[in-house]
Amino acid sequence: MNDDATALRLARQALALARRHGFERGELMVLSDLSRVSSSLQDLPQAERWAQELQRRAWATSPALQSFRIVALQTLATVAVAQQNEPRALVYLRQALALLPKVDPQGRFPLLSLLTYYGLSEIYTSRVTNLPHPADSLTRLARLYAGNFAAQARQCGHKDMLANAYLSLGRLSHQTDSAAYYLSRAVGLYRAMSHLGKESYAYAVWADMALLNRQYLLAETKARQALALTHSAPDPIQESEVRDILAEALVATGRGAEAYRQAKRAHQLHDSATQLNNNAQLQALQVQFDTQQKDGRIQALTQQQAAQRSRARAQQQQLWFLGIALTIVAVGAAAVSVLALRLRRSRAQLAMQHHQLAAQHEELTHTRATQDRLYALVAHDLRSPVVAFAGLADLLHSYVQQQDTEALTNLGGYIRQAARNLSELLDNLLNWALSQRGELLPVLQPVRVQELLAETAAMYQHSAAEARIRLAIEAPVELGILADPNMTRTILRNLVSNALKATPKDGKVTLRARRETNRIHLQVTDTGGKLSPEMLSQLEMDAARLRVADLTHSVGLGLLLSRAFARAQGGTLRLANDATGLGVCAQLDLPAIS
Repeated sequence: MNDDATALRLARQALALARRHGFERGELMVLSDLSRVSSSLQDLPQAERWAQELQRRAWATSPALQSFRIVALQTLATVAVAQQNEPRALVYLRQALALLPKVDPQGRFPLLSLLTYYGLSEIYTSRVTNLPHPADSLTRLARLYAGNFAAQARQCGHKDMLANAYLSLGRLSHQTDSAAYYLSRAVGLYRAMSHLGKESYAYAVWADMALLNRQYLLAETKARQALALTHSAPDPIQESEVRDILAEALVATGRGAEAYRQAKRAHQLHDSATQLNNNAQLQALQVQFDTQQKDGRIQALTQQQAAQRSRARAQQQQLWFLGIALTIVAVGAAAVSVLALRLRRSRAQLAMQHHQLAAQHEELTHTRATQDRLYALVAHDLRSPVVAFAGLADLLHSYVQQQDTEALTNLGGYIRQAARNLSELLDNLLNWALSQRGELLPVLQPVRVQELLAETAAMYQHSAAEARIRLAIEAPVELGILADPNMTRTILRNLVSNALKATPKDGKVTLRARRETNRIHLQVTDTGGKLSPEMLSQLEMDAARLRVADLTHSVGLGLLLSRAFARAQGGTLRLANDATGLGVCAQLDLPAIS
């Protein structure tokens, strides 16, 4: 604890030095160390304040330092766990998981992913193992995070973390053979690293699972192996828990006398550990009190030094006034030079301000031009459904006058399709406005690809049937993506809607999915004919350069929104002519689930 207190004092000095010299990376690193050391000293409120300050400073720094935002969220999650507030810790860890594709898209900092999945795996594993009958969805999610944790640990070559991941997978395994496999791997890694305490804990988990499965002899064997290691790495609480497990196994095998001795010893160890824990908490409070007293004394000395400097400045000013009174003539001559220098500086500042105003004017002109193009794009997309409704109104009036019942019946389908097109356009307008204001943030979660494609196809099955267009789905069952379901549904709806508009009767629209390394390619292919290279190039432009006159269908705003939603999830959206030469293929790339 003395070392931590010294580290805390030195870190505060380093923070002041980094701020004085404007060293952003150094400031963020020191804030991270301060939160870690405060947490080690059990000063959780101060650790949380340092972590929150780290998060605020990292948000306002350059993109190269955004990884410290994830470090801050991980520290806040650790503090929340120490405060026994798991829901709050999960909020921080999920925010960190959502930031990973943005902050580290190239995977240059695998330790960030490793620590995030470690926190999620520990919390969900604890929830599953502490509930008598956990829900299947909770168990699947815990296994998913534990599996990702193990994969990241293998990628980083971090044996200690890999052993922890195997331990979590063993605790989550319902089958005895699977649990034994993971726990034996964890034991082997801990033994190779000479982590006797962790090896003992792995044996204790193994014994506990064997006891739950009524394998009493195996539970006794693993419990005794755990006890043999506690002598080399004393831990009264862990030894007490192991002896309780051993006592239950002995009772089940009919050895009550030895079970009583083990239970009695476990009770004694538990009382001793409780006393030690109370003493440790008192020592931590004493260290915190001493640190606060030292900080108070340092603050008082700082105030005294400030007062002394203030008095010294006052005396110095008096001397300056006396010198000025004696040298007023010399100062008059120097004032002319100073005025000339100030005049030159003023001219330079005016020139700089003129340059800045010119740059701002140019930027405003560019923004206004972009805004005008967007308004034109929206008007272009609104024109088609409004004109369609006007034409349908004329037809309705004509059929009513002619009393043509059959034509009126068929007209209902056209009105429904026009209403759906207008509804989709309004949804796109609302989503585009929210995305431009930064109010739509992706919430990434595992999604099954086949279910997503089937849901999208079902929405347009009726419209396709009326247009005599066949909708087909080609996607393996096992494919999954890490994406925001609502954003991805919006993208697929826009792509399928555009494909149906471009496809003639007796045509075909196909929804495909395939995996390539760690990416999933979602494709919507039509048979509406190829597009020219010039048209494909225009469709790849953003709103600032897209010309409304170049659009042949109402795809402008929907395509811009889809491309923005793809980028927000760490994916891409591309258009190209299909390899068969029958139509156009729109491909959405998103991260695959490991």
